[in-house]
Amino acid sequence: MSGTPAERDFSGWSASVSYLRPASRGETRLRSSDLVAPTAIYRNYLNHPKDPAALIAALRRVDQIDAMPGLNSLLVRRLASSENLNLTKDRSVDGNIRAFGNTINHPVGTSKMGGAGEAVVDNLLRVHGVSGLRLADAAIMPTIVSSDTNAPAIIIGAMAAWMIMVDNAAGSRTVGSSTLLKPACVPSPR
Repeated sequence: MSGTPAERDFSGWSASVSYLRPASRGETRLRSSDLVAPTAIYRNYLNHPKDPAALIAALRRVDQIDAMPGLNSLLVRRLASSENLNLTKDRSVDGNIRAFGNTINHPVGTSKMGGAGEAVVDNLLRVHGVSGLRLADAAIMPTIVSSDTNAPAIIIGAMAAWMIMVDNAAGSRTVGSSTLLKPACVPSPR
């Protein structure tokens, strides 16, 4: 159900599906060498045939749950985009997904971490080919996590801060034999 509670004078429930491992890949490109020029972002949602197929299957599963005796007896009507949806026709469901689906806004991987090649940063978050620059956000994740990206991004930032402190301490003559403690949220290297 959508809208504010004041817009509805009855009880209801809502279900949504989210595809956590999409096969479609977008890309971000520079438009020019101008630092303030906006980048070109190509999202390419549902570009791979696996993605709409998975969402169609998930919506059909929600329909099966709706049909269970405990819920079916309570179901009066569907609202919003699913009101006239024919779940037996792939084309109808696909059209509904494309018309009413949206993202959960957790893009990652635009500057993925890894060795040379397509990766932008190495395993210490240093940007390949640019001295003194590290990148520490969800962009370095090669694949999306099955959760909100906030906590992993915080850990990436904490790890980057720790690596910078270690690098600075190693280059400093005033640190002596003191040890920099790793933040508790940063996992130990294996």
